[in-house]
Amino acid sequence: MPLVRDPLEHRLLEMLRASAWFMDALVTVRDLELGSWCIGAGAIRNLVWDALHGKAEPSALSDVDVVHFDASDLSREQDLALQAKLCERRPAIPWEVTNQAGVHLWFEACSAMPSIRSARCTKR
Repeated sequence: MPLVRDPLEHRLLEMLRASAWFMDALVTVRDLELGSWCIGAGAIRNLVWDALHGKAEPSALSDVDVVHFDASDLSREQDLALQAKLCERRPAIPWEVTNQAGVHLWFEACSAMPSIRSARCTKR
């Protein structure tokens, strides 16, 4: 493990490691053996907030975002299958899985903002 030099980074790592549910979530996602993944910042934000305010119980999360990148399979079915595996292993966690490699396929339909991939400079 790399040496942590920043005191705030060290404090964050201590908070994360002290959280049984977060460490369990990390292990659960790791066991999927995805090539590239992370747990979204919302879960980390709540964990830090709870630690800084001395909350004994974790704040409720609307979901725990698992973001991964797999350009070989952009199907929503793959994300749903991964989400089902996570729910089977840890049903108390509200999982939400998204393959970032395929977000450009559906993002514009759900948002007023165009995706970066479709944005074009029209003035020259």
